[in-house]
Amino acid sequence: MGTLYLYQRVYNEALSVFKKSYNYDILSNDSIGQIYSLRDIGRTFTGYNNADSSLFYYENAYKQAREIKNKHLTTIISGELASLYTQLGMYSQAEEAIRISMQAKEKRNLASRISTIADLYFKMNNQDSAYYYYHKLLEFDNYYTKQGGYEGLSNICKQNHLYKEALDYVDLYLAYTDSIKKQTDTENIRKMQSLYNYQLREKENQKLKDINAKQEAKVIGLIFILILSITSFLLYSQYTKRKREQKKEQQRRLQEIKERQYQKSIEFIEQNAKHIHFLETQLQVAQSEKDELKQELLEAQKELIENTNKQIEAEQKEQTLLESNLKRSDIYIHFHQAAKNQTNITAAEWNDLQAMIDQTYGMFTKRLYALFPQISEQELRICLLLKISISATGIANLTLRSKQAVTSSRKKLYEKTHGQQGGPEKWDQFIQAF
Repeated sequence: MGTLYLYQRVYNEALSVFKKSYNYDILSNDSIGQIYSLRDIGRTFTGYNNADSSLFYYENAYKQAREIKNKHLTTIISGELASLYTQLGMYSQAEEAIRISMQAKEKRNLASRISTIADLYFKMNNQDSAYYYYHKLLEFDNYYTKQGGYEGLSNICKQNHLYKEALDYVDLYLAYTDSIKKQTDTENIRKMQSLYNYQLREKENQKLKDINAKQEAKVIGLIFILILSITSFLLYSQYTKRKREQKKEQQRRLQEIKERQYQKSIEFIEQNAKHIHFLETQLQVAQSEKDELKQELLEAQKELIENTNKQIEAEQKEQTLLESNLKRSDIYIHFHQAAKNQTNITAAEWNDLQAMIDQTYGMFTKRLYALFPQISEQELRICLLLKISISATGIANLTLRSKQAVTSSRKKLYEKTHGQQGGPEKWDQFIQAF
């Protein structure tokens, strides 16, 4: 059931069913079933574009496969983990996972594994290896595999300014794309022809039923309307349910963000300091009572909290230094000057700013996409400019939009992510703390 839901992209239903499957695997002590269920839950979260949760379940599945020493399952999970690691930019983990996956004896998913290796090396800028594995894809008797191979080879050639070779590969990529399309079209034509023949037979039968024709047409019409109504209702119910689930998941992520921010805040340090003072009082009592065991326990608790505070303070200091470095950077100064002078910004400069902000604020862009996957490029740029304290007027100048449009975008971003009404200044505050 979960697999059927997953293939139809009804992810909330698939997730619910896979979790039930996992619970019954535990009840029946089915270790292999547990691994498959964990993998399937990971696949479902991939459909949700929730990479963090997907990674959690995949890694648990891999761990259990290793624990029961099932090489077949280990290689299967490793192959899918490699693809996820590559997507997340975790290249060293991806290399290790694909190495384990390639130990599989069966060749059924070999093309998929080679495709993952090729993409991994391409993203790591290891062009020689990527070129080799994209070429290996051409050896498979599969249109889709060859299409992916030629696309990868064309990208490598473009990066190396080998435009003639790139065009040759693009031509081959397009040829296989056309072949895939023709194959799909042929299947569609076959279905249409079958439908046409069916309609002819129905027409002949209809001539033999002239007396009942009008009545049957009415009945069929009513049934069609009923089915259409029920289908529409079910589709709408599924849509609203998915929306509720998405909203619930978004609220959960917001709560996690708030908790992480609190755990790195001065307020949290002060709360810990109060707790340390309380423990010191308790420690004095324990010393007076000569309760050595209690003293050791209190000392350990106190040391743990003190170390936590030191770590938070160290992270705050590091963040301050990173922000200071950002404000002294050429790209930061350039954007502030461009905002005042209404200078046009190139795509490369936008990329440089995004990279600098990601470096300063711990993958800012990736975390923002995880919170709100539907964010547009224009909205992302507004967030980047807010992060470096560009005014609303400056943002309007740099994004070539009116100040009113920028204000409206900030307001909508807050409402879409928080599920409640709020002014643009609330989004500004959220981004500054994000």
